[in-house]
Amino acid sequence: MLLTLKSCTQLKNDAVIQHLHAHILKLGFRSDLYVGTALLNAHSIASLEDACVLFDEMPDKNTVTWNIMISGYLRSGDVKRARLVFEEMPLRDIASFSAMISGYVQNGNHKHALLLFRSMVMNENEGLRPDGGIAVSVLSSCAHMGTHGLLLGKSVHGFMVKNHWELNVELGTTLVDMYAKCRSLKGAARVFELMQERMSRLGLH
Repeated sequence: MLLTLKSCTQLKNDAVIQHLHAHILKLGFRSDLYVGTALLNAHSIASLEDACVLFDEMPDKNTVTWNIMISGYLRSGDVKRARLVFEEMPLRDIASFSAMISGYVQNGNHKHALLLFRSMVMNENEGLRPDGGIAVSVLSSCAHMGTHGLLLGKSVHGFMVKNHWELNVELGTTLVDMYAKCRSLKGAARVFELMQERMSRLGLH
């Protein structure tokens, strides 16, 4: 059943998903959280309206189902509704913050992406810390904000150094891009040198 739902999700065919949904109800899988989550994901890609109906009807929800709705709204460009779902979540995880921050960046809301990153860093109650994917999204936002973005980008870079993050290719390239677009050629050159030093230590050329 789950494999069939996955295949339908890739097809993005709403009529097929609706037919499978009706079949699932007949088989008595209505209250199965795993099947319901897979069906919700399929609907969120093919028809967000149908996903909303299913989400409201689900007797049990977890962080995955909430995150699916956030991603669905963001794909449709409805950032405000995505943020409302984010705020309504009983418990958020890294994926929740990552989806919301990436969504802000993709929709050009760079200021909100940075504010959410800052709240994540400062919020010790949820015990969540940013990961590399979130840092890449935030640094991409900084690259579009000029002098102010440079200050914030340096702050993110400092957070990475303080927490002993490994300067992999993706993070290093994003940092170089951020510094260059914020007109800090010195900063870009320094990160590039650090990347070269790391590659030499690893024997990569």
